[in-house]
Amino acid sequence: MADQPEPFENNSDADAALAGLDPATREAVHWFARRHDPDSTGFDAQAFQAWLGESAANRRAFSRMERIWQAGGDALAPRDTDAADPISIEPHLAARKMSRRAFGRRALAAGIAALAVTGAGTLALAPEKADFRTAPGETAPITLPDGSRVELSTDTALRLAFDETERRIELLSGEAFFTVAKDPGRPFRVTANGTEAEALGTAFSVALQDNGARVAVTEHSVAVTVGGDRRIVAAGERIVALHGRLRPVEGTDAERELAWRDGKLVFMDQPLGEVVASLDRWRRGRTLILNGDLERRPVTVVLDTRRAADAVEILARAVPMRWVEVTPYLTLIYGLD
Repeated sequence: MADQPEPFENNSDADAALAGLDPATREAVHWFARRHDPDSTGFDAQAFQAWLGESAANRRAFSRMERIWQAGGDALAPRDTDAADPISIEPHLAARKMSRRAFGRRALAAGIAALAVTGAGTLALAPEKADFRTAPGETAPITLPDGSRVELSTDTALRLAFDETERRIELLSGEAFFTVAKDPGRPFRVTANGTEAEALGTAFSVALQDNGARVAVTEHSVAVTVGGDRRIVAAGERIVALHGRLRPVEGTDAERELAWRDGKLVFMDQPLGEVVASLDRWRRGRTLILNGDLERRPVTVVLDTRRAADAVEILARAVPMRWVEVTPYLTLIYGLD
């Protein structure tokens, strides 16, 4: 059996990006990164050929890495945020241009792993059978057959199931704000990830989250149910469902939480990882933060949804970080250290 490529030194973040890949693909990522790192002195061509010869699975995995990288575009040239905008920035907050040497195997490993997972930057399609949907960066107002109004946030899809006894909406992706028309004989219910929100004469939002959903109320109240647990959420409050359980009802700043309705995204002392995840919904592609401390760093920033494509560049003015656009669909963020 051929010697396996050694793990990347001090690079748990890149290794984490490989989690979930099958063994052959994971090893192919390591070999690919070593082979394409211009500063690598540890590439053993003989060991690499021996690894390829071990199995057809190894050869297929490495061939796929090559095809994915080519399809994604080998756009390794870093972008200099200092030169991109003449706005004056404090020197210690300026995003620094990333050299190709600094980029190295760490970015190659994480980048190719992410591309392997996302399929070379192909965009996820909106769920099938959606009645209404928006693309990344889009919002849209719609009027339902009963006169209720819905504002779709970015990358959102929903499906209607209206009949004579009930008005039911399934939120398939994204977030939506509902202003409900009165019809006492037909309850208005929104379901999302196993969470049901029933309007009690109200205006409210429902957002899908990983492993759950979030409901925020701006007028009157909403009955939120998960399993057999039912809670009443009043105006100015919100509730989060996570892993099939409801968390306690809490107060919320609806103006900030729903600022997207006015074309703004407001983040107050939120971890950079959460900010980036939210921003990725407004732009095509994915952003990975390859530093745990940086991912947890609190950030306060207000962004215009129309500039979502420039979000990383804008964040670099407030956070000491450097970044590289690997392909139009993949951006990697690093700390300055």
